[in-house]
Amino acid sequence: MEQIFVGLMSGTSIDSIDSVLVDLGCRRLKILEKKSTKIPKRLKMDTLKAIDNESLSKKEILYLDEQFGTLFARAVLDLIKKGKIEKSKIIAIGSHGQTIKHSPGSDKPYSIQVGSPIKISKLTGIKTVADFRSKDIKEGGQGAPLTPLFHQFILKLNNLQKGIFINIGGISNLTYIDKQKNLLFGFDCGPGNCLMDSWIRSHGKGEYDESGKWASSGKVIP
Repeated sequence: MEQIFVGLMSGTSIDSIDSVLVDLGCRRLKILEKKSTKIPKRLKMDTLKAIDNESLSKKEILYLDEQFGTLFARAVLDLIKKGKIEKSKIIAIGSHGQTIKHSPGSDKPYSIQVGSPIKISKLTGIKTVADFRSKDIKEGGQGAPLTPLFHQFILKLNNLQKGIFINIGGISNLTYIDKQKNLLFGFDCGPGNCLMDSWIRSHGKGEYDESGKWASSGKVIP
């Protein structure tokens, strides 16, 4: 039986919104359609400014929340159109949101994502699930509770008992799984593309390391 969902993600580079239409039915993962939606330059610059500011006003946060909410909704509608699927078949949208502040290790841990799920739901007419970080941070985590569970799902699909996953996003994160020892944990392990993006921008070579060309020019040091 089909279990169709939409997943939304925009990363630290703030280049685009990645949207995917997936079927998680019958204990499998099947990608039905995918699309990348470019983030307008003005919105990107406003977001980078907000990230760099030590303090943000409520007005600034609400502005970004509305803008990204509208953009996420448009990305979903474009994806549905591309995938030629009826909205009524989609169980829910999972939206991570655009992170503008993340400080899980501070005296008062917090994380802020913009991209109003209410706006997304209203414009698409589809149930929208969001705010994945808050509770994990409140419980002492680093705000990424879903990643290890997804990696566990991937291991299960491939009949593997043990594995390590490393995701080099803006910030790199690692998942370690050993089913025999009943171990499952994940954590941020250091900067990733955010440093490369910053270097590329500061040297006038674009907004990011396209196709990993600059990174690929380096030499591996074991």
